[in-house]
Amino acid sequence: TDQLVKPVKLAPDQSDTTTFTVTNKDDKGRAEVNLGYAIDVDIVETEKTMVGLKAELLKDGVKVGEGTKFKYEDTMSKESDVTHNYQVKLTWVDDDSGAQNANQSAIGTAAKTYDKGLTISVVATQDTKTI
Repeated sequence: TDQLVKPVKLAPDQSDTTTFTVTNKDDKGRAEVNLGYAIDVDIVETEKTMVGLKAELLKDGVKVGEGTKFKYEDTMSKESDVTHNYQVKLTWVDDDSGAQNANQSAIGTAAKTYDKGLTISVVATQDTKTI
């Protein structure tokens, strides 16, 4: 289990990417059991302040999730070394639809910071199913 809580500092139309890996090995060797893991991404509270903020989860360059709060689940076999590279890309979409979100209008092009803006949790457990 691991969790990252990262401040978000963006202005409208800006993006920021956080990278991490999930693997079934460390300096002591490879996991002896199949692993299931879940990645939770949460920007719900931040999106209340930064209306239009969106998160995308990419696994090895392929989008596997998006929204303000979502979960992605996968497995890793004990039969070989596995490492997946993940990115969470946050983009604050500027509201130029005519509605003119008051928060974005007040901020203009200045960056706004929300200290507990992005939460990423990864939990791995033994997978008893055949992979």
